[in-house]
Amino acid sequence: MTLSERQARQTRLMVRLLSWAYLQPILASGDMYLKVTWVVRSSVYQKVLVRLRRSRTLKGYHQDGLAWDIQLYWRDGRPVWGRKHYVWIGEEAERIGLEWGGNWKSINDPYHIQERRR
Repeated sequence: MTLSERQARQTRLMVRLLSWAYLQPILASGDMYLKVTWVVRSSVYQKVLVRLRRSRTLKGYHQDGLAWDIQLYWRDGRPVWGRKHYVWIGEEAERIGLEWGGNWKSINDPYHIQERRR
């Protein structure tokens, strides 16, 4: 992928993320808030994650800036764990054309959202 292709894909992804921003007011009215963490990983860091079995691929969407991880937090700052809390966010991500890691069969990652695989 060339730099201009990557930039175009990152721009499309950012537009989708911004259209997704209305989730924040919905969450703000409840007991949780959402933090979106952009993760651009180097190949060295990705190798470490594979070695630690925290990832299964040496080349993924994080290296191209086309994926991010999300984390919900309770109002008191404690992280919210468990797939059941992330299903509605994943459904919304899928609705706007993104891919949710919580739907994957090989490795279930409800904290991961990325550009849809081509």
